[in-house]
Amino acid sequence: MTAPDLLAAALDYADKGLPVFPCHSENKRPLTPNSFYDASTDRATVADWWKRWPTAMIGLPTGTVSGVWVLDIDDPDAFAAKAPPLPITRKAITGKGFHLYWRHEGGEVRNAQRHPKRGWPFPDLPGAEVRGDGGYVILPPSRHPSGRLYEWADDGDPIPAPADLLRLMHRQSDNCHEIPTQDRPAHLPRLGGADSPYGLAALQRESEAILRAGNGEQESALNEAALKIGALAAGGELSISTAKARLIGAGLAMRSYDTRNAWTAAAIADKVERGLSDGATSPRSAPPREYRDAAFADGRDAASYDPATDDLHPLPTREPAEESGDIEPLDLASLATIEPRPKSFVIPALAPAGEVTLFTGPGSAGKSLWAQQVATALAAGVPTLGLDMGQASAIYLTCEDDPEQLHWRQAHICKALGLSMASLAGRLYLASLRGHLDNALGVMDIKGGFTLSKSYYRLAAFIKRTGAKLVALDNLAHLYTGNENDRGEVTQFNNALNRLAGESGAAIILLGHTNKAFNRGDTQGNGHSGSTAWVNAVRSQFVLEHDTKTDLRTVTVGKANYARKGKAMRFAWQDWAFVLERDLSPDRAAALDDVAKVNGENAAFLRCLEVCTKQRRNASHQPGSNYAPKMFAGMPEAEGIKSAGFAAALERLLHIGQIELDVELWRSSNRKWRRGIRATDAAQ
Repeated sequence: MTAPDLLAAALDYADKGLPVFPCHSENKRPLTPNSFYDASTDRATVADWWKRWPTAMIGLPTGTVSGVWVLDIDDPDAFAAKAPPLPITRKAITGKGFHLYWRHEGGEVRNAQRHPKRGWPFPDLPGAEVRGDGGYVILPPSRHPSGRLYEWADDGDPIPAPADLLRLMHRQSDNCHEIPTQDRPAHLPRLGGADSPYGLAALQRESEAILRAGNGEQESALNEAALKIGALAAGGELSISTAKARLIGAGLAMRSYDTRNAWTAAAIADKVERGLSDGATSPRSAPPREYRDAAFADGRDAASYDPATDDLHPLPTREPAEESGDIEPLDLASLATIEPRPKSFVIPALAPAGEVTLFTGPGSAGKSLWAQQVATALAAGVPTLGLDMGQASAIYLTCEDDPEQLHWRQAHICKALGLSMASLAGRLYLASLRGHLDNALGVMDIKGGFTLSKSYYRLAAFIKRTGAKLVALDNLAHLYTGNENDRGEVTQFNNALNRLAGESGAAIILLGHTNKAFNRGDTQGNGHSGSTAWVNAVRSQFVLEHDTKTDLRTVTVGKANYARKGKAMRFAWQDWAFVLERDLSPDRAAALDDVAKVNGENAAFLRCLEVCTKQRRNASHQPGSNYAPKMFAGMPEAEGIKSAGFAAALERLLHIGQIELDVELWRSSNRKWRRGIRATDAAQ
């Protein structure tokens, strides 16, 4: 199955109202950040996915969201031996067996999969699993890892499941288990599992807060407690059953200030359940143990650590002494005896030490490759792209590329820089978080404060363990989940990272996409999607521009509080690495010149054609007085291009579908159609 077929099929499903998402072609795992919960019917979104992953399988979330649930038969013989007679419904052939699609009639159809130790979930339906709420299936015409294509055996509409089948499902044994944790969205609490000491301490704290609430405060206290505990349950610190039981118990024990309108058990349970559900959309977990231990390096007794208290503060890290006391001004008398030093840079003129720097550019321009190449050069202590940075440990962490892509790029970068990959061990740290559901470094809480996540503490511990002085984070969209147009939220996020940069002394580079205005050439704009909030929140920024006509890239300093604005470097892609324009091989330099010449001729042809069309002068591909190459060569818009160049451009533009020949253009004074060359929509 070719990529265009998969793209067309995915778009066709989306047009029919079925939300789809891409899955890995070898292991069926979702490729989107939030698993199958990112499924969409938006054509542009779906098209972008399959352009990025052209061989991806087509996934469909099952249950209420799609209106179907599926009986997944992996052992047809075992199933046929005990299954009741079933009516004909929509059926798909899979790599091992088949899928039976049933209409979702409301209510919950649990996603029940085979238990790895105890076998199939249904004793009366061996060989069968249920894909319902919280699950997904692969749609035709995806290719199974075995090489076999998924295909429709019966493509009629799904029908309601017969009563006999539903009865057998409802008698399921306790062998059935829920969707694995890694496929569960971060915002859903777990139904079971261990209750951590961290979670139980927080639950105790919030239960006590409910009991302390006074007249007029009880409803707010109950709701706030449920929101906070719901976040911890979603983060894996508490089971939802423990959380619900304790909070409802605390609610029932509240003093009734109005005996004529007392709290009811039903009202308390409803308030708790809604609060837990809302809180679960912002999952939170305990900081890693190594980071919590580091918080007591100043001599405090670690035994006094209160996880509930720290957990519920916006910044649960150890506060510097000056943050908890009076504001202390600089001691100017002492400073007068010390020679001031300028800001030091990890990447000269681009990334200052101890600061967050924003690195923006359009998609596919090469930000990831640039960052990985610069990190490699720093770790190896070799210059690259005209940058001589010395030597220090470096981290490149991506949420977008898988380990195989990192390996591929690294091999070519090492070749370009003349390095052995093994020599970088212990100095260069490459890490992929692609597919992880908890990459956000923090969330906004209900009071408008920024609460650090478990991922933030993992990152902090990683930087401390490696001693990295350069940390490239790719990319911003995965790490920040707040409102990118809200200056307050953006500033709090950047402050949290600046704190981490200041404590470690590392230059932290945040990779992000430029906004549409910048991509259209508005280089005075903010250089990032959203608003000016991002540029205002950082002290330095640099921008990658990609000239698609010449294939040359330019990195320019956009904002520089500690360096000169406007400094630029110009380079090109060569065999999976970047090389300064002046250092290109003769063959590559010649190829770039050819690309520039071809693109210039194509652009001039379309420019002249547009002028002729406005002037009602029909240009033709046939030799004669209105032969386009001859006409265009004499126009000011030709900018020196000769007839032969325009003739070559005509053939190229026709081949790539940007012009069409001998079409009706307009009617002349005698009402006859004038015919000639016309630019297509693709040329626009």
